[in-house]
Amino acid sequence: MISVVLRFFNPDMDSLPSILTNVAVLSAVAVSIVLGIWFGLGAALPALGIDVGLRRLAVPGVIFTVAASEVLLLVLGRSAVTEVAD
Repeated sequence: MISVVLRFFNPDMDSLPSILTNVAVLSAVAVSIVLGIWFGLGAALPALGIDVGLRRLAVPGVIFTVAASEVLLLVLGRSAVTEVAD
């Protein structure tokens, strides 16, 4: 499934720069998902009455999650525009 998605955005997956770009995109997605979950727990658990000391991470978590999603959209948008231009 991941290969199909990457081929949609970058059909020339066999070249080295393309492979490195795909690895970088997947790494950024994985890190943003993990940190988004971590920071999301920092915001959600205290609201549920569970205090685990993550409250101070809630605001940076929201900022990081929004920034990571913007970067991801820029990367995917650039790939889609390049595909249309070719």
